[in-house]
Amino acid sequence: MEERTSAIFRPQTAGQLSYLITMAYQYYLKRQKFSYSALATVAGVLILTLFEFVRRIVNNYEDQKIKEHGDVFYVGQKPAEPVKTECSYVGWENFEDGDHVIGPRGYCYLCGEKP
Repeated sequence: MEERTSAIFRPQTAGQLSYLITMAYQYYLKRQKFSYSALATVAGVLILTLFEFVRRIVNNYEDQKIKEHGDVFYVGQKPAEPVKTECSYVGWENFEDGDHVIGPRGYCYLCGEKP
């Protein structure tokens, strides 16, 4: 039993992590008066924990990947313009075959190359 219990606190899979979180809030709720307040507390803690995880872990990871590979989020930036060079992509109905469509970082939206 002790080995199983200690393994619970070292989740290795998404299912085990989900189980650990579920058991934690159930443990909390069993010791509270079952009420809207208790449920709202658990929901708030889960949401704020998610926000903190995104703020501290996910955002840092995404920022590092943007530095490594460039950004793909172009909302509000200048739209792509066709460039008269040879693009390997064929069949894009709005542009002549062979035209690159260059995004703000200089890469072609169609073939991924940087002409």
